[in-house]
Amino acid sequence: PHKRESTKRKLHQLVAVLNTNDRPIFIHGHTDSQGSKYYNVLLSERRAAAFARTLQQLGVKDQRLRVIGYGKTTPSPIIEPKKAAKKTAV
Repeated sequence: PHKRESTKRKLHQLVAVLNTNDRPIFIHGHTDSQGSKYYNVLLSERRAAAFARTLQQLGVKDQRLRVIGYGKTTPSPIIEPKKAAKKTAV
C-alpha cells in the first residue's frame, strides 16, 4: 500500500488502542538542539499540539490529551542535528 495509506491505517489502530481506557495521554514534542531556546520550546509545543489535534479528529477525547513541549532541554532522540540540517537545507 501507499505510504500515506499505511500511516493512516496505523493511526486508526493507535486510536482504537487509546480508546480502550480513559487515562490521560501525554504527547511529548521535541526538537533538535539547533536554534534558540524560545523558538525550540514553541516549535516542540506546536508539534505535540498538531499530533494531539490529529488524535482528536480521529476520535480521542480532547480532555485526555496533555501536550508537553521540551524544546532543546530534551532533544529528539531520533533526529541528529547534522542530518536535520541537511533535510531543511534549500
